[in-house]
Formats: sequence, C-alpha cells, structure tokens
Amino acid sequence: MKRFNHIIKRMGFVRDQEGIMNRYLREQSNWENHLTRTRRFIQTSFNNVALKSVAVLGSGWLLDVPLDDLRHRFDRIFLVDIHHPPQVRRKVRDLDHLELVTADLSGGAIGQVWEMIKKKKPGFAFSRLDEIILKPPLRDLQQMPLYR
Repeated sequence: MKRFNHIIKRMGFVRDQEGIMNRYLREQSNWENHLTRTRRFIQTSFNNVALKSVAVLGSGWLLDVPLDDLRHRFDRIFLVDIHHPPQVRRKVRDLDHLELVTADLSGGAIGQVWEMIKKKKPGFAFSRLDEIILKPPLRDLQQMPLYR
C-alpha cells in the first residue's frame, strides 16, 4: 500500500484532487447548481429499492454526495476512492455504518502505466496502452458485506 500511495502521488492524483477542492472554493457559486442536481439525483435514485448497503465509487471530497440522506436510508455505506483526503477521513471517522475503502478503480491500469513510464526509453509511446490488462477493480472486495 505504501508503494501504491507513492505512485498515486507521483502520478498527480493527490494534486489533482486538491486542485478540485481549490477550484470549488474559488468558484463555489458556479458549482452549486450541478452539485444540488447531483445530490437530488442520488437521493431519488433509491426510492422503492430494498437495498441495505450502498457504495459511492470515486467519493472524493463528498461535495456531490448527500451523505446524511444516505446514512438515514442505508444500513452500510462504503465510500470508495483511490485516496481519501485527510479532511474527509476526519469528517466520517466517527460515523457508524460507514467505511472508507481505498481501492484502485482503474482495474490495475494505474500501476501498469506507472511501470511503463518508469521503463520509458527513447521511442516510448502511449500507443502501448493497448497492452494494459484490466481486471475487475473491486474483485478483492467481494468478501465485504457490500455485495450482500
């Protein structure tokens, strides 16, 4: 895991995630309509559905996630992302029935691209991306109650 954290930092995932929050803080009024509509869509998507758990894939900063509504609707909530910002970790650490799951949803592409870049030689081309072999991204999580 430590190695993977190094990779995602070096590839700019953490910086990009911080950039999203910085942009939101600068342009908050321009985001509100989109975030409100997204939260409303999520809130109404589970009407008349008998599910006990939900996973939010790519949960990020939770800007568009109606977390309180989800907490009242589901017995278990899984927030899945490649990196959970420290602020989000603090926000949810005491919430019952909520679990942060750190997972690479790219199907392994991130690690494979990292290896290609590391071995970069003259003539390296991103046309090699067709060599990437993807695997189901949450395969290792299938033992979690998320799938019940």
